[in-house]
Amino acid sequence: MLKIRRLVTETAVANQSGAMETDTILKNGRSSKSQTSSINPLTSEKGGRHFINITVMVFLCYFTVQMHGQTIEQQLLSQLHKTSSTSTSDANKWTKIADCTITAGWEDLGTVIDFMGTGAGSSHFYYGTIIARFKNSNGSPAPVNFYNLLLLDSNLGAENVKAIRNGTNVALYIRIPLGDVTVFFKQTLKGRNGAMTAHSNQPFLTSLPANDLVIDCVNGLNILTNGRVGIGTNTPRQLLEVAGIIRAVEVRVVPINADFVFDEDYELRPLEEVEQFIKENRHLPDFPSAAQMDEDEVIGLAEMNKLLLQKIEELTLYVIELKKENETQQKVLDELKKEFLNK
Repeated sequence: MLKIRRLVTETAVANQSGAMETDTILKNGRSSKSQTSSINPLTSEKGGRHFINITVMVFLCYFTVQMHGQTIEQQLLSQLHKTSSTSTSDANKWTKIADCTITAGWEDLGTVIDFMGTGAGSSHFYYGTIIARFKNSNGSPAPVNFYNLLLLDSNLGAENVKAIRNGTNVALYIRIPLGDVTVFFKQTLKGRNGAMTAHSNQPFLTSLPANDLVIDCVNGLNILTNGRVGIGTNTPRQLLEVAGIIRAVEVRVVPINADFVFDEDYELRPLEEVEQFIKENRHLPDFPSAAQMDEDEVIGLAEMNKLLLQKIEELTLYVIELKKENETQQKVLDELKKEFLNK
């Protein structure tokens, strides 16, 4: 391919040089008529060479396009496949979309599959990208022992994508939750040694076929049509939801101020009332109960910080009030002590 590109480039440069020579002759005062007759593209040596070069260049470009457009690899990656349309009874059943077989040592097979499924109902819409990689790290044909199965940018759910290993064969299955849906899919990339073979219109199965290993799929980054983003989940309930632990150097949230506690009209509960509330409800005033937290599942970080700050400020007021009471009691004790000593 590099040699072809070099030849095409050299041909183009040669043609440009010939055109420059013609322009020079015309500028020197020779007539265009005589010049045209002296450089006939079919009879003159220079013109004939240019004509042949152009012909060769066109042929090589055509041959290159045809050669690269007819490879088995390109044909494989350009084919569009589909599942059969799910009937009501076929909903939540498995269908095979691709498979591969390990035929050599150190074989590393994989593919990227883009899919979209639509149906009659407004909710009958599935989309996403499946990344599958299956590797045999042995020196001879053997069952795959390294594998990755990832679902990206999808509303299907990783629980509906699985691969099964049966000896040296690995098959990829999807499960369509709703009836009256046809899923179209296309392989867009292949692995280092080869690609999985895609299949259309495979039968629907109530359960996965017999196997020696089920390979689970993992949810990756999913961006839904409503703008919500899920990491590790395909059903984010907020603009961003992460189904796992987040590690960060720093997290910043917009704060909610709790300084209203120091307003003159703020009613600070007497400690006796707080004590009674805790006995009856088993949690601090203004805080949600354990049952409410279980029902809501989450509480806003900013809201929780506000509640904690509110209680700290209330505790500060209680301490100030207790200090004043202690000072008053200390004065009374000092007076009583003074009277007692003066008797």
